Amino acid sequence: MVRDKGLRPSLKYQVLVNPFVGVDVASYSIRGYSTGFLLDKDDMDFFNKAYLRNLTDALDPRFSPILINDFSNLPPALIVTSEYDPLRDSA
Repeated sequence: MVRDKGLRPSLKYQVLVNPFVGVDVASYSIRGYSTGFLLDKDDMDFFNKAYLRNLTDALDPRFSPILINDFSNLPPALIVTSEYDPLRDSA
C-alpha cells in the first residue's frame, strides 16, 4: 500500500518478524507446529475469524500479501522466521 500510494521514498526498509502472509493449511510447519507452542491452530483460527468477514476476504491482498503479483519497487526486506513457528514455511 505504501508503494501504491506513492509513499515509497519514506519507507527505507522492512523487517518482517514471523509474518503472516496468507492462509496456509497444508505446509509442514502448519501441520507440525500448530499445537502446543506459542501460536497454535485455535489461535490462528481466532485471528482469521477476527479479520475476515467471509472466506473470500482471504483473497484480498491486504490480508494475504503473498497473492500480490508485483513486488517491484518495494523497499528491501529482512524476513525473520522461527524454527518451530507454524508460519515459518509461508514466510
